[in-house]
Amino acid sequence: MNHQMKRVIIYLIILTCNTFPMTGYSQIDSLKKEYQKEFDDFSRTIQQDSDAFSRKNDSIFLEFLLQSWETFDAFKSEAPMRPKPKEQPVKEKSDMHMHPIKPGDIRTPAEELRIEQGKRESTDAASPAKGYTAAPSLALDFYGSEVMIIPPREKLPRLRQVSPMYFVEFFEEAARSDVFSENVRLLQHQAKELDLNDWGLICLLKSAAESIFQDYNDQVLFIWFGMIRCGFDVRTGYDKNTVYLLAPSSQVLYNTVYFVINKKKYFLLKIGNKEADIANLNAYEADYPGNTLPISLIVHALPKLSENKIVRNIFYHKEFAINTDQHLVDYFSGFPECDLVVSLTAPLSFLSRASFKIEIEPMIEGKNDYQKVEYLLKLMQYGFPYKTDEEQFGRENYLFAEEVLFYPYSDCEDRTALLARLVELFTGLETIAICYPDHVTLGVRFSVKQNGAYVEYKGNQYYICDPTYIGAEIGMLMPDYQGVNPDIIDL
Repeated sequence: MNHQMKRVIIYLIILTCNTFPMTGYSQIDSLKKEYQKEFDDFSRTIQQDSDAFSRKNDSIFLEFLLQSWETFDAFKSEAPMRPKPKEQPVKEKSDMHMHPIKPGDIRTPAEELRIEQGKRESTDAASPAKGYTAAPSLALDFYGSEVMIIPPREKLPRLRQVSPMYFVEFFEEAARSDVFSENVRLLQHQAKELDLNDWGLICLLKSAAESIFQDYNDQVLFIWFGMIRCGFDVRTGYDKNTVYLLAPSSQVLYNTVYFVINKKKYFLLKIGNKEADIANLNAYEADYPGNTLPISLIVHALPKLSENKIVRNIFYHKEFAINTDQHLVDYFSGFPECDLVVSLTAPLSFLSRASFKIEIEPMIEGKNDYQKVEYLLKLMQYGFPYKTDEEQFGRENYLFAEEVLFYPYSDCEDRTALLARLVELFTGLETIAICYPDHVTLGVRFSVKQNGAYVEYKGNQYYICDPTYIGAEIGMLMPDYQGVNPDIIDL
């Protein structure tokens, strides 16, 4: 292995030499070809080792799969929020005093998953299949972007009957199928090129499954097999004649059925339009060797989807034309209902950020950070009509900041998501979400002390900036929440 790696390093050095003028180009070309061949051989060896490792794990898994099926009772996770006010609250008193608020529980995405809005500044869509050595020839539409799969050239595995022995048969045939393995590798490669998170990978596998299989159960099992190959701790189960996909999640999924298997919660993931209202499920206990990854819905970076610009007109003293990305809105709308940390930490699209810069920058030019936040706060309070999620969608629906620009109405946590992104965009100030049982607002850390209510967090003061409380200034807290200890989400 060390000898091979040395050759790879030499090959890279030879490539670097091309940037300097020198003689003997034919000799260099010959060396490049030689080391390219060795590098390709090395890559094939790595893939062969990986395939051999998978075959070993497959055999261990299959040995226990058939005998480990049990019936598990269903539970349902409920959304933690209580009903919100139907009318947007309006400030009644103008008095304001220094008021420290003691925080309760604190949640934050993992440090390595922190989001920076400016990560993607290019409007060019990714070429997901670029650099992949297989020969895909069938193009699919994935939220406006073209992704490639390898069309079937052999008889594909099918679930001939919904029972344990036929799940085993499906997995055995899938593991032997070259087109299955090649497609999973290709789709995983394209998911990375598109900057998709774990949920995005599931959606990508779903798109491929729908183009390969007509039967819903076969589609679910393709995703199941693909996620196992990608290292995730996913399972499958069935109720009567319907197959379901199960996975543990790093974030709580709300209003979602789950099962406790081996002392771990496995959420039933909604694939397509199939609704799951079941009392129990037949599923297996056998673990696939080495697969311990739960899925995460945190948006590591904006997916590099092809843009589809639409315009939202916002009125605050004047009309602002703000662009938003329809493809991104459609992508976010498919996320399951989950912990607020997901929607609150996701960045705005390049389209939206650029149009906000053009429209809002002249309005706050020359202002200090406090004045900028003050302007953005009023923009949110007066420029975005209020309705609860129940009124607009018939259910609780935590909107991503991008979605707030698309839908005609928004409520407290939605406005907080967008205000956090705007404060970051125009000031760079740190923010936290301040979460009460039936209300969410924003806390902003200023460089100097201000008047008003604040949350003490990590030794700093984060002042209340409530985008829902009409007329409220920075530091004003609704009377109903005086003396209540809120939870904190570090943004």
